[in-house]
Amino acid sequence: MKAKIMLRKIFQISLIFLLIMTFSGCSMAGKSAGGFLKSTDGGETFFQEETESGLVLSGLNILSMEINPNNHQEIFVGTSKQGLFKTVDEGKTWLKDVNGFKSVYDIELIPNTSIIYIAVQKNGRSKLLKSENNGEGWLEIYSEKDQSSYLTAVAVHSKVPNVIYIANSKGGLFKSEDSGKTWKNLYWSGSLIDKIELDKVNSNIFYLATERDGLIRSQDGGENFEKIIENGYIYNVISHPDRERFIYVSTKSGLQRSLNGGDDWDMINTLIKPEEIVSRGIAINPQNPREIYFASGLTFYKSANNGKTWSTTQFDSSSSIEMIKVNPSNSQNIYLGVNKRSGGFKLHQF
Repeated sequence: MKAKIMLRKIFQISLIFLLIMTFSGCSMAGKSAGGFLKSTDGGETFFQEETESGLVLSGLNILSMEINPNNHQEIFVGTSKQGLFKTVDEGKTWLKDVNGFKSVYDIELIPNTSIIYIAVQKNGRSKLLKSENNGEGWLEIYSEKDQSSYLTAVAVHSKVPNVIYIANSKGGLFKSEDSGKTWKNLYWSGSLIDKIELDKVNSNIFYLATERDGLIRSQDGGENFEKIIENGYIYNVISHPDRERFIYVSTKSGLQRSLNGGDDWDMINTLIKPEEIVSRGIAINPQNPREIYFASGLTFYKSANNGKTWSTTQFDSSSSIEMIKVNPSNSQNIYLGVNKRSGGFKLHQF
């Protein structure tokens, strides 16, 4: 679909929630029902920042989060049913999109440009929208046929930015080679595709994390596919910032690592039983890839030695940590996306 619908200028200051919560030591003071948490000490403590107006981004279920690669103080956050937000000062103030977006399942920002893609629900339909001016206006470049399916993931080739991949809740993977003007189907998974993870060094290699169909790999830009983990829920897959084919995955079998793109796997020894990890929150410090992080339930785990030993930060919360992002220019600044879920990790339908 290429319906060219320009949407009006988007962001306005949003007075969000009145509840202020501060975290100290290893535990949160009080309970958080969701939202955006920040650490400025490498993950030892986290807090929800009090803004000048006395308001915080609290109580929202966060589905997606991306740091602007051109300005690391600017962060975009997609929520369940409440639309798109951004901060230009690492969470001190928040701006809300005013276009009536609902759930925002994924966000992709293109380095060295002002281009943003979002997989979003608007007017009861799931769409891929593109902005060429850092979110000031939006163009619809793809739409699902009806309300029975929704877009779950978007990824853009790092060296050929006109190549875009999107996935939907019915297991479809689609590709555009002309910045979204036309699309073709590449693959049908046996279940929802939760994430498309491109290799950070070679974007022709990518991985599909699915809800029931395991981990799927393509090594030739989507011409061919193979399962490298058979069946089961892949909670997350992330690639190393500067080593080709080096990936981490979180599954019901635990946290695993592969140095050869999934041909072989090493189990990482964690502080909890492998089957109890069930987390989408995994991250690598881009400044020091030996430092890795994951979250499970109400605890944030950090390792400075590739997972040999771990330190922990605990939370008193009614929500789970779903997302971890590390500021590329200051790895002391770590951001968490919190999501109140019940009965597992299935994406929120709208």
